[in-house]
Amino acid sequence: RNDLNFFGINATEKAEEPGNVKVANVIMRGALLKVSGLFDLQVAEEALKYAIPEKYHNLLELNKKALEIGFKEVIKLN
Repeated sequence: RNDLNFFGINATEKAEEPGNVKVANVIMRGALLKVSGLFDLQVAEEALKYAIPEKYHNLLELNKKALEIGFKEVIKLN
């Protein structure tokens, strides 16, 4: 089939870059944003402060970095 595209990212490995493997899911969200074109990266980063409870806002920069990694590092496999 020529109508399917496959993309990949080793989110667990990439999560070691910002120093917390718990952000692998955020890296995957960044990858999804890139391939779907649903939102611009800057819009997604801005939305984090509304999606993350205020008591965890100390993790905003970590999550922004994780989104950016996913957005930039996802690759097309086919």
